[in-house]
Amino acid sequence: NAVTINQNRRLTTNANDVIGNINNLGNYVLTGGENSNWITGTGTTIIDGEVINSSTILNNVTINSDKQLITNATNITGNIKNNGNLIFNDGINNSVITGTGVTQIYDDVINQANITQNNLEILENKQLTNSTATIRINGLLTVNNNAKIINDGNLIIKNGTNNGIIEETSNASTT
Repeated sequence: NAVTINQNRRLTTNANDVIGNINNLGNYVLTGGENSNWITGTGTTIIDGEVINSSTILNNVTINSDKQLITNATNITGNIKNNGNLIFNDGINNSVITGTGVTQIYDDVINQANITQNNLEILENKQLTNSTATIRINGLLTVNNNAKIINDGNLIIKNGTNNGIIEETSNASTT
């Protein structure tokens, strides 16, 4: 069964309670659970709990303060406003990420879109490859032991704790 959320309308639910794809033209608010449904449409998916995403979200995504989304980076195609905690467990990020939150890299991720966040953390033995995009960290960059950033774009860091490796190509810059 497919669910349609009309423009200027809101559906608030736990992701586990919905079976079937979502045509979101309004606001789809997930309060928790695991989303395994395709989400399409021109609306916004709002994360207002701890949500694990294992499907494709073709909407813009907003992660509220103190809330968390765990997803493969490839599964999100819209822009992401992260004011909470965004965890990429794999994939290729093509979504512009803004907001005051924390983005964490739990497995190897390729980044191809601009990121502006308060904090960025790359877990031990994992790698973030930045392909020609700009990553701006206004707070803390943490590259844990044996973790690595391969930068072919612009990496702008206000503060940093780097116990890992930052490799740059000849076209890259880090400030």
